[in-house]
Amino acid sequence: MADKIEEEQLVKRITVTLDDDTHRILQQWADDEARSVPNLLAWLALKAAKEHDQGKTDKDKKEDA
Repeated sequence: MADKIEEEQLVKRITVTLDDDTHRILQQWADDEARSVPNLLAWLALKAAKEHDQGKTDKDKKEDA
């Protein structure tokens, strides 16, 4: 049981390739918020995933009505 809890709490790492302009924009954004670029991207991914999931939930509710 403890192994399952520990496994669920692991973070996942991914590699992203960006062009110079995109990286420059993200670096400025991250600097403005006192974040690192990887931290900013993780936050953006989480926000987008939650919004996507919420949109699916809202769509399901409309279809059930």
